[in-house]
Amino acid sequence: MLCIIAGHMGSSLINGIVFTFHVPIFFILCGLFFKIEKGNLWNNVKKLFKAYVFTLLFVLILDVIKQSLRMILSSAFSLDTLTNLCFEYVKSGLFCFDTETEIFGISARSVGAIWFYVALIWAFLFSFIILKESERISKNKAVSIGVSSLLAVILWLAAYLTTDILQIPLLVQAGAGTVIFIISGYHLKSLYLNKQPIWIGICSLILWAIAIYFSITGRHMSAARVLYPNPILNFLGAISATWLIISFFKRFTCHIPGKGLELFGKYSMVALSFHYIEKNLIDWEKLTGRFGEGLLINILAFLVKVSWCCLGIFLARKIAPLKWVYSIKE
Repeated sequence: MLCIIAGHMGSSLINGIVFTFHVPIFFILCGLFFKIEKGNLWNNVKKLFKAYVFTLLFVLILDVIKQSLRMILSSAFSLDTLTNLCFEYVKSGLFCFDTETEIFGISARSVGAIWFYVALIWAFLFSFIILKESERISKNKAVSIGVSSLLAVILWLAAYLTTDILQIPLLVQAGAGTVIFIISGYHLKSLYLNKQPIWIGICSLILWAIAIYFSITGRHMSAARVLYPNPILNFLGAISATWLIISFFKRFTCHIPGKGLELFGKYSMVALSFHYIEKNLIDWEKLTGRFGEGLLINILAFLVKVSWCCLGIFLARKIAPLKWVYSIKE
């Protein structure tokens, strides 16, 4: 989640590194704990849908207030402007594209960072069908793994090949393209959760380093846009980075700083929503530009963003409506 925030800071170097894993790792982690139970599936779908709708509506309300105050202060209040603003939010929410897109003659702007919620809903649905079908085809574990992996690759290939031809609303292609990461996490559970030989770590480090090199020097991966410049390397790099990160933090979380990060990770949905709020309502480039440019300014802006997300987590754990939205049970 911290890397998601850092990846939105506009640094090409940071983006080249974090884009190799920062979205896939969420889907891989979902795969680690994925259960082939219809009740569990629908609980996850409802949880994601609530978070998506609430965050979008909340930002819409705040943006209407912001624009209203701005127009009042400039003595140029316009109801048409506010109506158009609401209409743009509704279009972006219904179409749910990661970039500004025109479809059926209607132009819809990017829905922003919360694309993840909708894509994950599709990924859960597709993964459930694939795993159920692979179990129905064969009770043999090896065969079932092979079938589900093949189906995930075919689904990814369909999304990868069609995304430049046709943009399907509601991020169906992004969801289909990320199923391969959920299925990988599901089948590689023992690799991630159990101690492995050192050579796996060395190979993972090498693969991740190669993936970072090509990401920095070329185009980086984008799961939202089904953009995989080096498909096999992008996939292996994400798998390797996830293994290294999990292995490191399994040792690190026994310390106090690790516990803080653990809390931030546990409520990553809340953090994502509050990050979306500040990202959409604050012109960070203009704001930070008033204080000059440089590494220190960017670090301070990053810390402010993280602090805001921490405040959101605190509020979500205390305020009943927010606890309901994010399905927090404590």
